[in-house]
Amino acid sequence: MSRWKNQKAVVAILLLILVLVVFLRVFNLGHVLIYDEAWNINSMMDGAKGYTAESQTSFFGNFYRHPPMYTGLGILYAKATGTGRDGLSVAMELMSLMFAALLVVAIFLCGRDWFGDTAALVAAFLFALAPAARVYDTFVKQESLTLLFLMLFLLFFFRSRYLVAGVFLGLAMLTKEIFVFVLLALLIFVLLSRRRVRLIGYLKSVATGLVLSCWWYVFFSSTTGEFTNFFLGRSTESLNWRQPWYYYIKNLPHDLGWVFLFLVLTGVIAVGWSLKGTGQRALMGEDDGPRQNGIFLVVWIALTYLLLSISLGKPPWMVYSVLPAFALLAGLGVSEAYRVFSVKYRSIAAASVIGVLLLALGLSVPVGLASFMKSDRSYLSAQRERQVADYINRRTGASGTVALKLADLSPPLAFYLDSYHPGSMTLLPKEATGNELISEGGKSIYLMDSDVTFDTAKAQIKSLRPHYLVLRYRSGGAAGDLARSFAALKKPVEIDGVLIFDSRALLESL
Repeated sequence: MSRWKNQKAVVAILLLILVLVVFLRVFNLGHVLIYDEAWNINSMMDGAKGYTAESQTSFFGNFYRHPPMYTGLGILYAKATGTGRDGLSVAMELMSLMFAALLVVAIFLCGRDWFGDTAALVAAFLFALAPAARVYDTFVKQESLTLLFLMLFLLFFFRSRYLVAGVFLGLAMLTKEIFVFVLLALLIFVLLSRRRVRLIGYLKSVATGLVLSCWWYVFFSSTTGEFTNFFLGRSTESLNWRQPWYYYIKNLPHDLGWVFLFLVLTGVIAVGWSLKGTGQRALMGEDDGPRQNGIFLVVWIALTYLLLSISLGKPPWMVYSVLPAFALLAGLGVSEAYRVFSVKYRSIAAASVIGVLLLALGLSVPVGLASFMKSDRSYLSAQRERQVADYINRRTGASGTVALKLADLSPPLAFYLDSYHPGSMTLLPKEATGNELISEGGKSIYLMDSDVTFDTAKAQIKSLRPHYLVLRYRSGGAAGDLARSFAALKKPVEIDGVLIFDSRALLESL
């Protein structure tokens, strides 16, 4: 490991990297929220306003699908400030960005401990540039906070401070379930190392984490079996994200950028070269040197990509769970390459490193959120939902009322409708057609039963007289039949398969 003599220069460079982190991400604030993000914001607002019943007219049930650390912070913020959902959305994006900046610091600290200052700074710099990190760091999702806790867990674990490591592991367990990738990779590495003291330390850390987090999984979590079903393709959600086994591998240049990917390969070569002539002895040493830490990173990446490739459901943002490992491995590769070539060609080696990193920066800057997400189905769907909401908002504002089928309700549509607020949705009885439809005032979103017949739907529209009826057109089944039946009465406005009926014009035909 190499430590720079001038530590002030190291700190100054790290601060510049943190400025770069913020600069490359701040333009993503206020982006169109995808399905999961809007669901998180809606559930936070429901929680802050006290609409916590797990019903079909509340989004709060989503709160129990993942551990509460991140969304709990959002609820506390909304309660303390009284902000609306737009303000909460921006606040949570900023919070995610703040956690990402701290994650970069944690990556640097791990890199400095494991490989030295050069590798640590390069790792922090490359994470700052990675297209996937730049986009997902501002999402209203738990990933950046989870990885922050996991990197602090690894930092203290490899410093043999196992109880402190366990505390951060417990916090990660209370943030999102992706902690399992790191935990399994570390277990494999510990077993390969055949060091009893390290195995005992691992068990101490895991036990500490379980003590801190088990209350959530035992008493509150609603995800029992959900992730197994997603992994095996037994759930509808997993089928929506079905991709070929090589999906994540194919996306590596897209997620990292070609220069970053090339530097990761140099890191793999460096680890492989360090094992030359040592074999199993490399894993059985008594110190946690660069070689062993490099092996851990390779195990982390290989295991994660194996599990992700086997999984039937493949959401694109799952790659975030391994981005720090990629950055640290690339940092090791650059550091080792510089060490080897600087023996005889120091100036050329230094200029080459700087040139490659500047090339990575130059190629990364033009990649914005829109270009990165242009083929992401969840992003395209969210854009459509916002267009539908904007069309209705321009004509009715916050006083508008909308009728739609329960199966057609989406978190982004509710989020972007001006008339939506916690408690504003009501589920219509399946066969109700008269005055019993309206049992409470102040409702702006009427949810029709997913299997409602055309005649019942007509009667409900006559009784409720919403400003708009929104139906999604599908090629077959009852949903498509209902949309076609109403379209035969009055031509709707269509936005990418979503039909919007002006009920005032529609009522004239009923």
